[in-house]
Amino acid sequence: VLQAVRSATDSVSFRLKLSLEQQDGEVHFIKLRPEPISVHNIASLILVSTLRSSPLHSLYLSVKDVYGPLLLNNKSMDGRMQTLLAELQAGLSAAVGHASGAEAVSDEQTASISSPADEFAFWHQLSSRRDVDKNLGKRARVFAEKLVSLGADFSLLEDKSLSQLYDAIDNTQAALSAVWKVLDVDPYPAK
Repeated sequence: VLQAVRSATDSVSFRLKLSLEQQDGEVHFIKLRPEPISVHNIASLILVSTLRSSPLHSLYLSVKDVYGPLLLNNKSMDGRMQTLLAELQAGLSAAVGHASGAEAVSDEQTASISSPADEFAFWHQLSSRRDVDKNLGKRARVFAEKLVSLGADFSLLEDKSLSQLYDAIDNTQAALSAVWKVLDVDPYPAK
């Protein structure tokens, strides 16, 4: 593995050993087979991977947005492997969203939210945790309660009829309006 790291001053350094230093961005070049690299085989011999945030967060996003959908929709994949992949994705999601003793929701936690289902799961998981600040826990419970009804509306959107989609839009507007009107906890984070 060759690690290329960009520093805050926009200089790039190369390393043959991986380092866990927090940097602005990294690119990893991974040689897949022990053969000499040539102009003809470089595209099939080198795997390129990027790392923009923490390794855990990057792994979660890669599994969730790239490898998970590709492998879980593969009909020839063994059912046990699909189960393991789903469990890995759920475990990574929980680890990325973990904020032990947190008093506020951090950008790192919300960076893993890329779909409505992620949003619903985030507030639900946060509301059920006992190791967060009392005010944050109350806030999470209120938001989770207001958003829980949307889970069914957003599951399998591609299978819904047009009238079901209109209903989902109406339900979403009502739920988000209810969330925005909550006054007894800190406002819903808008980013």
